[in-house]
Amino acid sequence: ALDPILQKSLVKDPAGRYQSAEELLGALRLLAAAETLERSLPEGSAERKRMQAGETAPAGTAPAPSGSRERTLIIVLAAVATLAIAGLIFVLLRP
Repeated sequence: ALDPILQKSLVKDPAGRYQSAEELLGALRLLAAAETLERSLPEGSAERKRMQAGETAPAGTAPAPSGSRERTLIIVLAAVATLAIAGLIFVLLRP
């Protein structure tokens, strides 16, 4: 799962690499959030198998949470991802 992040970090052309440590940290945090979400899914569920295979859900769809704990986790992870993206945008647009 780290391979795409490492590959981008090692690109020869500096424009193709992460432009700051904050941008790299944001990518690592998103990866950690995805792995946390994967571990929270029931063993053997279709959603977990799809995540393990590296597949994404069709556009406009999301896996249906099986209970309130999972629903809360998804909401928290979505909020963390949103904050990470907002922080990344802030850092990139800062003069």
